Amino acid sequence: MTHQVESMVSAGDLPWHGLGNRVSECMSAEEAFQKSGCDSKTILGPVFRKNKNAVGGYEQIPDYMETIRESDGMHLGVVPATYQILQNHELFDFLDETVASKQAIFDVAGSLDHGRKIFVVCKLPQISEVVKGDEILPYMTGMNSHDLSYAAKFWPTDIRSVCMNTLIASIERNKKAKRQSKGITVKHTKNMRTRLEQGKDVIRQIVAYHESFVTHAKLLVNKKMNDKFLRDYFDSVFPAPSENIDQPTRDDLVRRARETVARGDTTNFDLLMQQISDYQEPSDTKERHYKERLSLLHTLYNSSHC
Repeated sequence: MTHQVESMVSAGDLPWHGLGNRVSECMSAEEAFQKSGCDSKTILGPVFRKNKNAVGGYEQIPDYMETIRESDGMHLGVVPATYQILQNHELFDFLDETVASKQAIFDVAGSLDHGRKIFVVCKLPQISEVVKGDEILPYMTGMNSHDLSYAAKFWPTDIRSVCMNTLIASIERNKKAKRQSKGITVKHTKNMRTRLEQGKDVIRQIVAYHESFVTHAKLLVNKKMNDKFLRDYFDSVFPAPSENIDQPTRDDLVRRARETVARGDTTNFDLLMQQISDYQEPSDTKERHYKERLSLLHTLYNSSHC
């Protein structure tokens, strides 16, 4: 199955796949660790290959080791001999210390792909309501692999990961995040634990950044917009270009921008607006195009407040 869930625990309703243990409310780190099925150590073992000239027909490969789940001997992966193991409990402990402050806000945790990947989802303490009825539910996710598929990662997200699919979606979205909310990546090398200690401050800064974001978002929500405000906005973001009568018209871009607004596609709208702004135009058409841009922004603004 694509969800790859081996075991997990979830606060509240079970996720779409219906797997795992269900608890009524968020858990402590220890509860999540025990109930998620992640409470096993990972150990290293030697790797052998066939060699008819060796004693017994096998010889050890010196530069590689096998990662093994100690509880049942499950093979997890083959790693370099220098590989440093990050135990499952260390993943939970890191989030407990940096995010949860020993409070019970662990929401989801589980084992994927037969224990090769472990993930934990924490609710940030600040559940905010910037606009009435529109809550921001921020999460901090941690994951680790025992098969070299991923380094250990900790990152903020608005995606509640409950399987491999949603975990990958959260990782991909985080790749586009701003530096202030990027999170940390810790490779399985000899300085891994030093990097983890340094990363604690990064995660605490991310939590503080979220608090700051909510404060600024509330200020923006209460900011009244009028024609003068929008005109000033356009002047600062899309300044009038210099004259150049040899450049082509922008009618096609304006038409495409209107179609984009009608579809509610704000991502491509921003790109098209920048392309419109970058065009050079004769002075006698500047005012007409300026009014068109103002009309487009009015349309987008009004549609977002329906």
